[in-house]
Amino acid sequence: MMPEKFREIIRIAGANVDGTRKLPYALTEIKGVGISLAKAIVNKAGLNPNARLGFLSDKEVKEIEDTLRNIIYRVGSSNVKRTGKLGRAFILLVQT
Repeated sequence: MMPEKFREIIRIAGANVDGTRKLPYALTEIKGVGISLAKAIVNKAGLNPNARLGFLSDKEVKEIEDTLRNIIYRVGSSNVKRTGKLGRAFILLVQT
């Protein structure tokens, strides 16, 4: 389901993310999310990695947020803020 119009900026996980970028690269604008974790999030959410973020529906954006929230819940928010600890989050995401 496509939204009626393209959205330039989308708010995800407290960050303003550029809607013109492809999904994995757009998600790297979120603090603590690198390209490997972003690709895993897109894959886990079942979205097309070549899609532009601005064309996603609200439901698809929520799916990305839920996947990211699941990582924070499993690892703990204090660990996610530290870049070195995000490796554990990536392993948990790939295993589930």
